[in-house]
Amino acid sequence: MGEPGPAGATGPRGASGGLLSYGEFYSPEPELGGVTIPAGGDIPFPRNGVIANTDIGRVSSTEILLSVPGVYFVTFRVNVATSGQALLTLNGVPQSATVAGTGQNDSVLFGTALLNVTVSGTLLTLRNPLENNSTLTLSSAPGGTLPVANCLTVLRLS
Repeated sequence: MGEPGPAGATGPRGASGGLLSYGEFYSPEPELGGVTIPAGGDIPFPRNGVIANTDIGRVSSTEILLSVPGVYFVTFRVNVATSGQALLTLNGVPQSATVAGTGQNDSVLFGTALLNVTVSGTLLTLRNPLENNSTLTLSSAPGGTLPVANCLTVLRLS
């Protein structure tokens, strides 16, 4: 074997890593403590947390706009006074793989999902499923005296 030859040409630059955009939406309790969400109703997150870029934003207290198609990682945490379930919807269509539930009163609904959004301007909501035919009551200070926050966090991965 001889000596190594000269280095070849530099290849094209790959895609940048990291998050493309993100947003957090929340409801500080006791602002919504005791509020009941009817079957088929959407859970409100009326406040903005940290938001980066303009791909993710608020349309109303219950609707989050995903402006750009892509893969989104979504988490939610909702403190409830009653047993129940919640699921994510895209443009009003329930995403069955995202159902989170509890059979306990004074508990937390927590869920995570990867959602493939294929349409610009998609609306994301967190819903009390219509099929449950029962109301979901939000809790204001479970486990103590300090108010808690319900959160919906959205990260655009691609």
